[in-house]
Amino acid sequence: MCVMVTMMYGSGMPLLYAFASFFCLTIAFFDKRFLLRVCRRPPRYGTDLVNPAALNPATLRPELYTLTPKP
Repeated sequence: MCVMVTMMYGSGMPLLYAFASFFCLTIAFFDKRFLLRVCRRPPRYGTDLVNPAALNPATLRPELYTLTPKP
């Protein structure tokens, strides 16, 4: 939007080019800063959060597997 307005009215108001370039640089800086702040690496979790039953599916009530219909 900023570029379109600048190209339309910039010939009549040459100072608009300076304002538009400052605006675009400022927005780019804050977008980069926000992106780097929000998209950090996730924290390292320890092994105490792992459910032992998730590692071995045979411990998850095998009788339920026998009762489910097979396609």
